[in-house]
Amino acid sequence: MTTNVEQIRAVFLAALMVLSVFAIGGIGMAGSAVADDGTDDEKTLADYADDDTGVVETDGLREAIDHWRSGEIDTNLLRDVIDAWRSGDPVEVTQEITGVVTDEHENEPIEGATVSAEETKYLGAQSVDEPVTTDADGVYTIEIDEPGAYSVGVEYEGATADESVDVEEGETVTLDFALDVDREDGTIEGTVTDAAGDPIEGAEIVDRFDNVLTTTDADGTYALAVEPGEHTIRATADGYQDSKLATVPVDEDETIEGVDFELEAEAEPGEATFDLGELEGEEFEQGETYEREAGLEVNGEFAEDAEFTIQLSTEDPDGELVDIGAEDDFEVESVFIPGLAIDATEVVEDNVDDGVFYLDETVTGEQLTAADGEQLAEVTVTAGDEAQTGEYTFTAALVEFDDDGDETSQAVRTIDEEASATFEIVEALEADFDLSEIEGEEFEQGETYERDVGLEVNGDFAEDAEFAIQLSTEDPDGEPVDIGAEDDFQVESVFIPELGISATEVVEDNVDDGVFYLDETVSGDHLNAADGEQLAEVTVTAGDEAQTGEYTFTAALVEFDGDVSDGESQAIDTVGDAVDASFEIVETLE
Repeated sequence: MTTNVEQIRAVFLAALMVLSVFAIGGIGMAGSAVADDGTDDEKTLADYADDDTGVVETDGLREAIDHWRSGEIDTNLLRDVIDAWRSGDPVEVTQEITGVVTDEHENEPIEGATVSAEETKYLGAQSVDEPVTTDADGVYTIEIDEPGAYSVGVEYEGATADESVDVEEGETVTLDFALDVDREDGTIEGTVTDAAGDPIEGAEIVDRFDNVLTTTDADGTYALAVEPGEHTIRATADGYQDSKLATVPVDEDETIEGVDFELEAEAEPGEATFDLGELEGEEFEQGETYEREAGLEVNGEFAEDAEFTIQLSTEDPDGELVDIGAEDDFEVESVFIPGLAIDATEVVEDNVDDGVFYLDETVTGEQLTAADGEQLAEVTVTAGDEAQTGEYTFTAALVEFDDDGDETSQAVRTIDEEASATFEIVEALEADFDLSEIEGEEFEQGETYERDVGLEVNGDFAEDAEFAIQLSTEDPDGEPVDIGAEDDFQVESVFIPELGISATEVVEDNVDDGVFYLDETVSGDHLNAADGEQLAEVTVTAGDEAQTGEYTFTAALVEFDGDVSDGESQAIDTVGDAVDASFEIVETLE
């Protein structure tokens, strides 16, 4: 019993010391100031009361003093605990719901909103006292008698909202509301005219997404009802260019006048037509580079300050878009259009779609308008070494750009229709000459010799194409010589039985001086049927007056555009690489 009395006396003395601290300005037990911030806001007076009696006993006071010393509770709460301990009365536990009501459009507090709470724990909701109204700051507070589940509702000028909350003993619950309060519309007014100032009837006022909002009357005027806020509009009309966008802020019940638009008449739209005739039906060998011409005819009026470029795409034999700039596919190496000052050396990938590319140079609408008729384009293309063989479709179009043709630009529109050409990529054709029986040989002036020459062909040759053997010789001075002249180095005949070639002379073609062709051709069908190396029997003669010294003899297989013997045909392409052999013409030994 003595121990309990002593404990009570100790706590009482401690409480007196605390009260004396309050009296001299809040000096703590260790002689330092006790701050009220950084404390535990969740502690309430009820936390220190006895669970059964509701009275603050000595143990509760001791716990409060310890919490105050450690900074867990503030001075005001400790004072309340001491007063409750001294009075010996049960602690009254209260709960409340508080919050702020705002206008969701303006994000401003609403004064005079009605807030009510109903207990939903039991069947038949029970209202809690009288509804309250928000103050000038939009704040409300509802005192709750008993912990439990509540439905809180708010109403202001027809706008309502409600929310369910659980309220625990002694708890203050914060619950804010944002109401969708009806607001009066504002109005945007203006006139739409042409460049001469005449009104345009039926012009459409549209938003930034081209949704039609209203149209103009006979006098070109319009009146557009809008919700308060910022609105972006423009005017459009048939036969006229769209106006620029106008951004108009409108307050509640406000009329904004003078939002006028002046529309420029549309010029005749420019036209662009591609001619891809030199690509249509072509065969491109893997690993080969070709130069072809393409036509681009432009007519009409183009927006002067607009930027245009050429869009390219290719579909492979499977119908898939391919990387037109990849070395292992079909590559456009350059496009040169002198009339439009376009000299593009590469293509630039854009983010429109995979496999769609643009030239790295643009041309202005002013340049297009000034261009007259067809502009010839020189196109250099390469079929990659590993390009898939088969039929491809190449497509070109002139497009308007929103900026220079960099990787972030976007195609605005395509001028006219795309032009397409179908071509085929085939395996690389090979023709390998073996001139070893001529290499290093000595031929005497005035003598005739027979030598074997090997020719091995591989690949898929066009069946109806014609091929011939091209011959040329350089004399010791590096000058081309007349291979068929009797006073020089003369090929008298070439006999290749497997290919049906039995040429008795050479025919000069107009490719270049010193370049000749056998007077017989062979079809691609024959070349495809050839198996392995074909031996050619070559009869050559060194003329009586041939210049002595070291010569270089060159042979190649070339595709022809017609009959080689007519003297007017042209070599289209060389199959594989030309092969050289060096020999020497010496004086006749006597």
